[in-house]
Amino acid sequence: RVFVLDHTRWTPQMKEAIDGLLQKHHGEKDILKVVDQEYAQIVHQAATDPNSMFHPTAKRHISGYVKHVAKLLNTSSAMNTSPEKLLDTQELWHSLTEGQPASVRVTTIQPDVFNPPAPASATPITAESLEKIVEGILQKQSQQSEQQQQKKKQTKRCLSCGQPKSRYETSGSSVHFFF
Repeated sequence: RVFVLDHTRWTPQMKEAIDGLLQKHHGEKDILKVVDQEYAQIVHQAATDPNSMFHPTAKRHISGYVKHVAKLLNTSSAMNTSPEKLLDTQELWHSLTEGQPASVRVTTIQPDVFNPPAPASATPITAESLEKIVEGILQKQSQQSEQQQQKKKQTKRCLSCGQPKSRYETSGSSVHFFF
């Protein structure tokens, strides 16, 4: 039976070995895979020693360890940031902040008008026109409430036999009364 340790249970010797491998392969492609393979070789070689402090671990635990260390250092845990990429980023930042100004040709395009706004009325709103608007809104509301009350009073009927259904729509009642 082999027990795989996550990074919180690693021995100091395991941390040293994995830190060394991470530094050795920093910036390489598939760094976790390479570090995992090399660490597996170290564990395999140390397996003959009963006092060995190297225990098996997995690639996902190494990834968790890298993220944990990055969080402690308050840095990004991106693995494949090579020194060349870092230098390119620094040069780009320098050129943007302190470099020579660059001129860019700007073309102005007028926006298309799909739904032009209605022309504003030239006449100001008077008290009479405001009262008419309010009366119209109140009439519509009263008509809607009357329609809702009429709908509530109407009982639905069974489509097959025509008997009135239960007033409670969600009651699930499907009992038919035969006379």
